[in-house]
Amino acid sequence: MTFRATSLPVELLQKILTLAIELHPCPSQILCVNSTFCDIGSYILYTRLNFNTIRQLSQFAWHKEGVIPYQPRELRISLAGEAAAYNVFLYLGGVLRKCLADRTCSGNFISTTTATAVVNNTHEETSLSSLPLDMLSLRLNSHVNNPNLHDIYEALILANPRQFSWLGPDPSHHFSTAIVPTATHHLFRAISTWAFVETVTLTNIAFPSPSEPHDDRQSPIDNDPLLPLLPRLRCLYLGQATFLSPSTIAMIACQDLDRPHDRSSSCLEEIRLVDAYQESIWSKRLRRTDIEKAALALPLSKIYGADVVLDRIRGLVRCEAMNERIMGGDRSEGLVVLE
Repeated sequence: MTFRATSLPVELLQKILTLAIELHPCPSQILCVNSTFCDIGSYILYTRLNFNTIRQLSQFAWHKEGVIPYQPRELRISLAGEAAAYNVFLYLGGVLRKCLADRTCSGNFISTTTATAVVNNTHEETSLSSLPLDMLSLRLNSHVNNPNLHDIYEALILANPRQFSWLGPDPSHHFSTAIVPTATHHLFRAISTWAFVETVTLTNIAFPSPSEPHDDRQSPIDNDPLLPLLPRLRCLYLGQATFLSPSTIAMIACQDLDRPHDRSSSCLEEIRLVDAYQESIWSKRLRRTDIEKAALALPLSKIYGADVVLDRIRGLVRCEAMNERIMGGDRSEGLVVLE
């Protein structure tokens, strides 16, 4: 009895080809097997864009021939170690612009829609030329000396993901910085424009330290929150974060107390801080009590009372210790909740 792969149900064949394409060093060879493999494989490749080299990014971004046949739903970029060049976000912007341009030329692409943008902490109906994605995932380094870090904002505002993550490319037990302070500034500016984002996961991130003046950074209590009220944001995860001010987290958690009319539009359920430090990794980890003290120093605590503010912090914020240094620093044993 001869077994034919094309006799399998389409759903099962799609799962098999998804795994095969992800692992195969040359996915185009899989598409050459037969027309069924080509049709299903093309759908997988274009709806789940995956880039592992700068060359792949640049070729896709600047390729002029042909139109993308399917709207991407997932976009992943994984560049190991020092592979991330200074112009990686320029190429990412090119990829998103190509997808946006091609969706108007293909029947499989949805037309540009009107989305709710968050501008200057207010909700405005704005026509956005941004690509809706189920997932946007980055695993790469940024560089302190990169003069093109503004490209982060210019590229990311072209996307509108439901799930977003930027992780460091090193193993999780390595203490390293993938998102440098200046990149952090541009990153949060871009996230603030996403109307549909539900989860944000950032690791190996450094915030501007007090010893490093930043033109756009003022006292956290006097400045606007790091993130405005995003109507669909449910979970904010920060891992291996350094120079993270407790006031920054307190303001994100408590900002809707000052806007009763906006509370129904806020879906925030959890702010999870794992191995987050108020200073360097040689100092103490950030604890929930630190954020509670910072929240009590906010003007909102005098308006709504300490109990209301503390209940909000205790209901949203979770601080944890996970990874341990070989020596020195704030010691803990295994995964520990830091009260």
